[in-house]
Parts: sequence; structure tokens; C-alpha cells
Amino acid sequence: MGRGGRGRARDGSSFRQEVVVLLVMFAIVAASISLVVRVFADMNAPRGRGGALRGGGAGAAPRASPGVSSSSLSAHYSDMFAEPWPSTSLGASAYFQRSWHAGTDEGVDCATLRRVGPRGDGGKALCLDGGLDARGLVVSVGVGNDWGFETALHRLCPTCPIEVFDGTNFGFGPARPPAFVDFHDEDFTPETWRRFVGRRVEVLKIDCEGCEFSSLPPFVERLSPRLILVEIHGNGHEDEADALLRKLNTTHGIYYREPNMEFTDGGCIEFAMKRRGAAAPLGFLGKGPGPP
Repeated sequence: MGRGGRGRARDGSSFRQEVVVLLVMFAIVAASISLVVRVFADMNAPRGRGGALRGGGAGAAPRASPGVSSSSLSAHYSDMFAEPWPSTSLGASAYFQRSWHAGTDEGVDCATLRRVGPRGDGGKALCLDGGLDARGLVVSVGVGNDWGFETALHRLCPTCPIEVFDGTNFGFGPARPPAFVDFHDEDFTPETWRRFVGRRVEVLKIDCEGCEFSSLPPFVERLSPRLILVEIHGNGHEDEADALLRKLNTTHGIYYREPNMEFTDGGCIEFAMKRRGAAAPLGFLGKGPGPP
């Protein structure tokens, strides 16, 4: 009887040991799973420079980076919008440096930004949110026998018709257009829009050394292309550049800009603009002071 009691005691002790072992193993497995989850979460967390979260932009609430409170960001943006709108008397370079930026009230968001064409001058930034209309018309103004943008766009959208206007070819001799473009050996004028009435213009690319001031507004007003890719030549035309951007910004927002640093001192800027969801009233769009 005594032997039986000792046997039962040993059985109870073994059971407790097995329970302890199982609990320790369970704790180890749980800790391992938690560590793996944290590692994957950290790997997949979107981060920009300095660890700041990506996202935001025009129309989106500022998102705080680690260590920065939302109230601090709100104060920063309030101070920024309180700054006076820069004067064109500063000169084109300073005026453009201080105005008309993406990520502000002048801008719109673009989630899918792709550069099309050459790396340097001639390459353009397309916003491909929603893709391209496979039959949407592309109008390209000013080439100078550099067909890099048109060739790259044709590869991207082989069914998109491309019509090119260049009456001077920038002095590079007779134009040698590729077979896939419809070339017009003529200038882009305030009346050019008339030949495209009833057609959907997907992209308007224009680099015409100053004709944008007179010829672009009626084209946009009448045909409202989805994307506008324009180089604005501001040196000596600061007031005209200001007036043009105010006009365009009522219907199109800036999603990208690039100074032409290779051939100018920063007084010529490539602007990429996307049609807004709804046209804004005439005049400056957005909060803050904006253009007076």
C-alpha cells in the first residue's frame, strides 16, 4: 500500500513537470511569432527620407513623422500659408522658386508618376493614375527633331494618335518625323484648338519658346486636356507667366515641376499638370493667400 502511494506521488510530479515544460514551450513559440510579426511589419512599413511616412499632398491632412506632433505640423502649414505671395519683380528664377509647387494648394496628387522620354531636356513626367485612354489624342508642340518623348509615349500607348506641331523646328533643319506621328509643319497658334473640336485630348505637351502665353489658354479652355506638360519661359516674361499659371490653375493642378537647369538659369520651368476633378472658380484656387 505504501509502495502504491509513492507511485502515485511520482506520477503527480511527472505530470507537473510536463505541464511546466509545455508552458515554457508555448511561451517560446508565442515570443517567436510576435518577433516575426514585428519584423515583417517593420519591413513593409512605408518610409521616406529620415523615417518620415510617405503620403499626403494637396488636399490631404499632414501626417506626423515620429517625434512631430500634429499641432506642430498645423502651425507650420499655417505659417507657410501666411507668407505673402512672391512678386514677379523678383525675377523669374526667384519667383518660380517661391511659388507654384506640387504638394500645396496649387497642386494635385499623383500616385503613379512615370518619366517618359529622355533623362534630360525633353523628358516629361506623366501621371498615369487610371492609365491612358488608348484612343486619347496626344498633341505635341515643339520638337526640334528630338522625338524621344513621342517615341517613348508611342511605346507606352501604341494606339494613341500623336499630332506634332513645329513650324520652326528650332532651326535644326527639315523635320524628320517618325511614321507613327502626324506632323504639321506649322506654328501652334491661338486658333489651333479648332481642328480638334469633338476629340478627346489626353495629353498636351508644349515647348514653343514663348507661344504658350497666347496659344495655350484658348486650347485648354476649349478642349480641357487631361494632362498638360508645358515649359514656361519666364525670363523677361514674369508677369505673363504669373497670369498664365493663375489661369491654368483654375482647372488643372500641378503634380510635378522641373527647372530647366541645363539650358537656362532656372527661369524656365517644366510644369506637369492634371485636370482637377471639378473646375475651380476663375482666379486662384485654394486656401491661404495665394496670388493676390
